[in-house]
Amino acid sequence: MEPALKQGQVIVVTRVPKDYQPHRGDIVVFHDPGNWLSDHAKGDTLVKRVVGLPGEEVQCRQPQGQVVVRPPRIRQCTSGCPRRRPSSR
Repeated sequence: MEPALKQGQVIVVTRVPKDYQPHRGDIVVFHDPGNWLSDHAKGDTLVKRVVGLPGEEVQCRQPQGQVVVRPPRIRQCTSGCPRRRPSSR
């Protein structure tokens, strides 16, 4: 995938509510949480593209660099499966 942004390019960002649900392909900007970058760059701002969504598994396969996104596994039940009873807690 070609980069959407180039080094040194100026971008305008908008704050979104904390409950915002990102979509695949969105570009997000956030502060380094403290251990993603080298010691001299801690606290810098990161600009990243959303690849995986909650519950998905993301793998980067080397040496080709191919990114694979697997959807969450859903257990399917055929007829005859026992029904779950509500918890008494």
